[in-house]
Amino acid sequence: GGSPISRLFVHVREKHSRCYSCSSEYVADRGDIFVECGIRADRAAQAEQAIIEQIEVRKAGTFTDDELQAAKQSLDSAYRQLGVSTRSMARFYELRQWMGIEGTPEDYRRAIEQISREQIRAAAQTIELRMVYFLRGIGTDRFEDDACDAEVDE
Repeated sequence: GGSPISRLFVHVREKHSRCYSCSSEYVADRGDIFVECGIRADRAAQAEQAIIEQIEVRKAGTFTDDELQAAKQSLDSAYRQLGVSTRSMARFYELRQWMGIEGTPEDYRRAIEQISREQIRAAAQTIELRMVYFLRGIGTDRFEDDACDAEVDE
């Protein structure tokens, strides 16, 4: 969900034009997924529904093989890029040490390559919507400044 090839970006933003931007982030130490979506206020309900539809695609396992491979390549690239920055590597290991998790970026890259459609589908079954909230810039009433974030548990 964090790249321009993600279903959130492609379907919610590009295909259905429900928002200006749309991405997600997994927060490992909390087990949460945050979906961030820049919208006009009058499109909030449509954007929320489109995001929920993409979660349902995961739950049903109806994404394409090409989408699965592209997601794996995106994650592989992200783990490869960790080695470019000492700060990124330090944060990677610090979080895992704090959580009591073993593994190197290379270990994660190998594990990602082995992930199956059924594993994704099973993990998606644990996602539930916990909260939807809106942020608006201070001192403005322009719709373009609105943002919609949805937080879900995995």
